[in-house]
Amino acid sequence: MISNCLPVSVGASPTRLLSDKCTTLYQVRQIHAYFIKTKLISHALSVAKLVNVLSQSSVPYDAVYVFVHALSGFRDIRGVEFLVPPTLKACGKSWAFEEGKQIMGFILKTHLWNDPFVTNSLVRMCLELGMVELASFCSQSSTKERVTFVQRNVEFRS
Repeated sequence: MISNCLPVSVGASPTRLLSDKCTTLYQVRQIHAYFIKTKLISHALSVAKLVNVLSQSSVPYDAVYVFVHALSGFRDIRGVEFLVPPTLKACGKSWAFEEGKQIMGFILKTHLWNDPFVTNSLVRMCLELGMVELASFCSQSSTKERVTFVQRNVEFRS
């Protein structure tokens, strides 16, 4: 069966592939296979959209798998900051703390530690997994001018 959300033309925008017409996990997996087949898996923004959709699905761990698969195919890490927040969200929703720690190590080794969306997602993942001390450490280690709702939430729960 052919999915109704696969593009009709080859020149379709990668971010339009995952439109609201894709309603089932089966269709999203078809899009993932299409990304691999057409080498769009190395296009950071299209993969970010795919990871975001998967992190909100009934099987959020699939987002972690796609993140790892995509990261191994990237030539450089430009655009990966769009992939990390939904992947951390998926780690929190699927109780994948070990994978979240691996992503945290990746964040610490790259420029992503300075990205407020990434650090806030890291704090949120730690809170969802019940790691309040680690969430507090992450929020205190980020720059002081970025006090956000998530960081205030850490202080409230401590």
